[in-house]
Amino acid sequence: DAAAPFFETLEALQSLYSHLSPAQKNLLRQSQAVRQSLVVHGPFINSILEVSEKVHHAAASLDDQSFLVKEVKMLPTSQLLIERRAPCGVGSLNWRVNWFTEEEKKGA
Repeated sequence: DAAAPFFETLEALQSLYSHLSPAQKNLLRQSQAVRQSLVVHGPFINSILEVSEKVHHAAASLDDQSFLVKEVKMLPTSQLLIERRAPCGVGSLNWRVNWFTEEEKKGA
C-alpha cells in the first residue's frame, strides 16, 4: 500500500518510454526491478516488520519488576526418592536419599 505512488509513477513513466533518454530508460529499468522485488518479497518483509513491532511493544511493556519472584510456596508432596551413582574404587557406589514432608515424618 505504501508503495502505490511509486508503482503509479512507474506506470506513467512506462507510457512515456519512447520519449525517455537512454539514462532515463536505464533508471526506469532499475526502478522496475525494485518494483518486482517489492511485489515478490514485500509480503515477507511486511510480516517481519509486523512481528518486530509486536516484539517491540511487548518488550516496552515489561519492566524490571516483571521478573521478580514475589511469592514462593512449599507444597506438601509425597516421598521424593533420588538415586545417585558415585565412583567408588573399582566399581561404583549407589545410594538413595529419601526426603519426607513434615507430615510424613510425624506419621512414621
